[in-house]
Order: sequence, then structure tokens, then C-alpha cells
Amino acid sequence: MKQILRLPVMILIIAVLLNCTACIKVTDLLNKPLDGDSTDLNPTAETEEPQKPTPVIGFQLTELHKNRQAGGSVEPESETLVNMIPSDADENGQREVIITSVEEIIISSDVSLWDGSIASGFGAGRGVADDPYQITSPAELAYLSEQVARKSEYANTYFIQTANLDLNNFEWLPIGGEHSVVLSNESALKKATTVFKGHYNGNGFFLCHLKTDIGRNETGLFGSVANGSLENINVYQSDVQGTKNVGGIVGKAISEVITACYYHGKLTCASQFGGGIAGSIASTQINSCGNMASIRCNLPVELYSIGREFGAWIGGITGSASYSTITDSFNTGTVQGFAIAMGGIAGDISSRVSLERCFNTGAISSSCEAFVGGIIGSGRAFTRGIADEVENSIIDCYNLGKISAQNAHGVGGIAGYLLQYHRLENCYHAGQLTNGNAAGSVDIYDPIYGTFDYYSFAQVTGAIIGEAVQLSSTLGNLYYRDDSGVLACGTLNPENSWVTATTASMTVAGMSSPNFAIALGNNFKADTGGINQGYPILITINYNKLLTD
Repeated sequence: MKQILRLPVMILIIAVLLNCTACIKVTDLLNKPLDGDSTDLNPTAETEEPQKPTPVIGFQLTELHKNRQAGGSVEPESETLVNMIPSDADENGQREVIITSVEEIIISSDVSLWDGSIASGFGAGRGVADDPYQITSPAELAYLSEQVARKSEYANTYFIQTANLDLNNFEWLPIGGEHSVVLSNESALKKATTVFKGHYNGNGFFLCHLKTDIGRNETGLFGSVANGSLENINVYQSDVQGTKNVGGIVGKAISEVITACYYHGKLTCASQFGGGIAGSIASTQINSCGNMASIRCNLPVELYSIGREFGAWIGGITGSASYSTITDSFNTGTVQGFAIAMGGIAGDISSRVSLERCFNTGAISSSCEAFVGGIIGSGRAFTRGIADEVENSIIDCYNLGKISAQNAHGVGGIAGYLLQYHRLENCYHAGQLTNGNAAGSVDIYDPIYGTFDYYSFAQVTGAIIGEAVQLSSTLGNLYYRDDSGVLACGTLNPENSWVTATTASMTVAGMSSPNFAIALGNNFKADTGGINQGYPILITINYNKLLTD
């Protein structure tokens, strides 16, 4: 009789456990702290010691994984594991939780899978700040895309995502951008450029398997946005391709605020402006964002050789930035290809751009006449006004990524090339640098003034700056590894005027010491948990977001 009763009890327990696989927000997994008394996330049996066949740090979280194919078919479920590794406890006794695999985050048992259809409206809401339109399915997101393509800009309109969305590798029509559409009052296809001017909140849920066409300009989840905001958007395991203005989150952003957005997968551009978060930005703020995707520029050689106007600018966060700020952001993905300017954070910055508290650990590889840098490829602040009005700044940043180049004009641990007014402070480079021999010239296109400027260069490599031209800047508290084999700056032309310059080479042991973090300033702390190869980390960065495949 007892054996008969055990079976329904076991079935009941299993049913309760299976019922707990509710929709999981990415932020719930990433931001929940662990304290010393926590038992709910990593329970252990009371009657036996936990098994320790190998040293274990943190815990593992198991969920169901569904392998999906384009077209809506779903293969049988299989289990996978994700490691969650806590660093050392902080002064409050709490530990950061770091998820090292994206696989389990983006795949849960509650994901809305797209079948390619388009909804007839939004899930709920009135589109105002306290009652935004709700995006509950990929079909409703596609409805938003279709409406913007038909010239509905949704200015000052609010949207919120309320579920995990799987776009299922169907070709995606970016929200805004250049489209061939049938307008409401006509029957023929016409090319139109549309802009999304609303506010979209991903709400901590994820969106996965986004795929766009290589032949499209202004492409990404969003194609073109202005005068609005994008926040809390997580795009994972996606493949964004395009020609010009290609970004994992948005292709082109003007007067936009982009906050807490992350992109994972791969990104390919065939012309100008490619970045993990945004292809190009102007008068825009990017805050607390991260790219974990591999970025590649496949620019044809014949286009690169024609006046360089097709020369691509690619970066881990953005390809090109002007009159903008990028703060508390990072890149861990590879940046490679045939481009004129390549950087771990930005390909090119021009006129009043501020990069603060950012880092790169992704490898950067160039095979052409380029400017390549761990943080930026090139920076240009021309004398077209008062110096303070055009000065670019790179403050509290670091690079650990390997930089390798062939025939590059300027290669630097922080910046490949700087022209005129720049401010560099509290930065360090601890990656590897290699560069082949080169000499020649290049025409650099200025997107603000629509002109080309001609420069002649020789191959130069510097641990901090590769090439510096007419530099009138404030440089201070800059450090690099003493085994880099190069000077702090590859070339300083005679006309350069250095306001302040303190650079120092250090041993690996010295850069890993707590005193080095103190020397860098209040925005750094020692890497006591070993999450940054022992080098100082930024206190404002959410290192929980550093995900692998």
C-alpha cells in the first residue's frame, strides 16, 4: 500500500517543479545578489555533503533548451548548464553573480516564437509613459516595424516588451530606416526612409535569433531612430548584416538616449559605419551598454581604393560618433576586417565626443591602411571654433584586447590616431600590439562637414597612441605594460603641444596590484575576484553581463 501511495506523491512533486519554469527576465538572473545565507539559488541536501569531484566556484542553473530552426519548427528539448561565478564578497558581504554563458539566458520554456506573421495591433496599453503599448509577441513587434515603415514615427509614444521574443531567423524589417514599401495611397513599391521617434523599453526580457539582410542600409533591430530612447534591450544569438549604418541594436541614432542595451551574436557591414550597439550616432548618449558579438567589415578592395569615401568605420559599440557620449560600456567581441578606422569602443569620433569608464577585451584585427586602437580607431577634433567646444575626451578607460594589424598607419593601445584637441586621462593598456610595415596616404571623410581631408602617414605603433598630429591636448595618468616593446606614442610631430603628459610603463605584477587601482582613480578597484585577468576593474560596469556563447 505504501508503494502505491508513493507514485502519485512523486508525480505531484515533479508537476510542481515543472510548473516553476515561468518566463525569466534576463535582469532577474543577472542582477540578483548572493549573500552568505542564500540557499534558494543553490540548495544542498541536509543529509549528505555536496559532491566535489573538481573545484567548483559558484553554482549551476539548469533549464530546458529548445533548438529551433527557421520556419517555426521546434526540435526536442535538451538540457544545458550555465555557470554563475560569484566574485569575492564586497564590503557589505554580498557577491556579484556573473553568468558566463548566454545559452541558458536566452532559452527558457516560456518564449514567444515567431511564425513570420504580423499582428493587427499591440497587446495592450495607450502608448503613454504610465500606460505604454505592450509588445507581447514577435508578431506585435513586427506590427510596430510595419507601421513605422508606413511613416508612423510614434513621436513621444511609449512601448514596453513583456515577454521573451524569438524572431526565429526570419528576415527582419528594421524598425525605421531605408525601406522599399507600398505606401497607403499608392500601389507600387517605393524607397522611403523612416525614423522611429518613440521610446522602447525591453524591460529586461530578451530577444533572440534576429536576422537582417546584407543589402540593406540602416539596419539592426531598429534601423533609424531620433529624439527618443531605447533601454533595457537584450538581443542575443543574432546575425545582423547590412551595407551602411549597421548596428546590433540600431543602425543610425540622432539625438537619442540608449541605455542598458546588449548585443550578442555576429554583425557584418559592407560599407561605412558598423557597431555592436549602433552603426553611427550623433548628439546621442549611450550608457551602460555592451557588445559581445563578433564584428566584421567586408568592404570590397575596389571600393576602398576610390577616394576612401566608402572606407568603413567599425567599433565594438559604434562605428562613428559625433557630439555624443559613451559611458560605462564595454566590448568583448572581435572587431576585424577591411576598414579605415577600427576601435574596441568606437571606430571614429569627431568633435565633442566623450568616452568615459569604458573597456575593451575583444581582439581587433586589421589588414589594410587603417587606424586601429583598443578604445578608438581615430579621433578628430578640428580647429573650427574654441578648443573647449570641440575637444574629444577618453577618460577612465582600458584595453586588454589583442591588436594585430598589417599595413596600418596608426596602431595604439588606446587610440590609433588623434588629430588636434583631445583629453586622455586615467587609462591603461595591457594587451598585445603588432603592426606590419606601411607608408602612404589616406583621405578621411568628415561626415559633419561633408569634406575629405588628405593625410600622409608612415606606419607607427604606440602603447597608448599610434599617430598624433597637431596634438594640443591634456594627457595624464596613462599606463601600459613594459613588455609591449613600443613607446607610449608612436609619433609626435614637432608642432605638437603637450599641456600635461604623464605616461608610465609598468610590469604585469605592478598593474595587478591594489595600489595601481588606487593610482587610476576613484572609478577603479582591484580585481580581487579574477574576472579581469587581475587588472583593475571599473566600479560602474556591470561585469555580470560579460557573457560567452
